[in-house]
Amino acid sequence: MQLTFDTVAASIPQVSAGKLNPIAVTTGRRFEALPNVPTFAEAGLAGFDLASWNALMAPRGTPREVIDLIDGHVNAILGEPEIRKRLTELGIQPMTGTPEQLAAFVRAEAQKWGDLVRQAKIVAD
Repeated sequence: MQLTFDTVAASIPQVSAGKLNPIAVTTGRRFEALPNVPTFAEAGLAGFDLASWNALMAPRGTPREVIDLIDGHVNAILGEPEIRKRLTELGIQPMTGTPEQLAAFVRAEAQKWGDLVRQAKIVAD
């Protein structure tokens, strides 16, 4: 293989085995699992920030006390050193925060990608 774009999680075993040589990561910050691999922005492509992400969400109308309980437990679990270490080894960068921070992040992502789709005139077939 001469070149591929893949997730860090999927690439870590191949990088660890010496079968892939990572050039850069597409995210805005370096991955803990690949600390010596620069970001695309650091490699000269200013402003490049493309990250896949997952989030835990609840249905609209879920009582705030339930949201806060789940959020507190998830943040505590992701704050455990052994959990963070294992997730990092798997190429996952766990992030914690408040429901409001997640909502702001999702809005920003929708705006960024929506603008790109409109500017590129991308349409669904």
